[in-house]
Amino acid sequence: MIHLLYVDPDETRSAWLGALLEASDFRIVGRATSGEEALTQAGQCQPQVALIHLRLPDISGAETTRQIMENHPVPVVLLVDAPDLVGPEARESARCGATAIIETPPAPEAPGHLPKVAALVKTLRLMHEIPVVKRKTLRPHLWLPRPAQTGPPLLIGLAASTGGPAAVQFLLQLLPKTFPVPLLLVQHMSDGFSSTLVEWLRRTTPLQIEPAEDGVVPQPGALYVAAGQKHVVVRSGPVLGLEDGEPVQGHRPSANIMLESLARTLGSRAVGIVLTGMGDDGAEGLLELRRRGGLTYAQDEQSCAIYGMPREAVRRGAVQSSMSLTKLAEALQKLAVPNAPDEEGSP
Repeated sequence: MIHLLYVDPDETRSAWLGALLEASDFRIVGRATSGEEALTQAGQCQPQVALIHLRLPDISGAETTRQIMENHPVPVVLLVDAPDLVGPEARESARCGATAIIETPPAPEAPGHLPKVAALVKTLRLMHEIPVVKRKTLRPHLWLPRPAQTGPPLLIGLAASTGGPAAVQFLLQLLPKTFPVPLLLVQHMSDGFSSTLVEWLRRTTPLQIEPAEDGVVPQPGALYVAAGQKHVVVRSGPVLGLEDGEPVQGHRPSANIMLESLARTLGSRAVGIVLTGMGDDGAEGLLELRRRGGLTYAQDEQSCAIYGMPREAVRRGAVQSSMSLTKLAEALQKLAVPNAPDEEGSP
């Protein structure tokens, strides 16, 4: 059973939702109705995952998340009422370390109750597998020069590991359904979880989400997720390809292989992004993309669950701009429209 800390100021909702979660193989080892209680419970009950409502009566869900991640790190799934899903407090919670943000299920008699509870259960099961470490909010994001654009990108490559599902979800929620550039994701994950990630992103983001398959021509408004035990590459067209091969530094699919193929095939018409995660996968591939004129970004330190992969990419000189997920979404939307002005704060 998965040990859960459940923090919710609504005692009625806590009762019925808690009962449903316990019937779904969760054991609620701690309950709280406020942020201060949650911080005490997190240290005492040692949960495997925490479910925290954004609106708490004392300190906010974002601040509660921040303090848990600094003192008793555990994957945090944030419950957010529909009007707050894209609001500043939800974005702040992601910055503070929430590994997933999901809409609060409605009451049992309300329409849509069962699908939203099922989505929550799947999200909790997925997130409890993610290892987290203590993190501090340190320095602001770093702005570095970027080269002149040669036209809108034809494909955007994303690399992520620990904390990646939440970061990708948050980023995609800030993009419109009509986003005109396809995206390709390599997410480090245990074998078999890629299909769960695809289903979860389909339910919680506006873009079309598909597993990456051999011979597929990437379409605008779609994210393709590398799945299974094959490397994903970008071939001339662009067309996606799947290749057998040994794991690279323990990873298959490998972000380095994906980004290097993106660099070779599209060069300056490609964008590469390294998101939160442990290790250094993606750093060399991103560097190759930068050498060939592509735009290269990394998630900044204060918004990362784990500032490992982005740190390595920055250290090797592969990154032109490091920024928060919110700024990154703004930058991508401007890149997708050739005559859009530069993002605020960039050179």
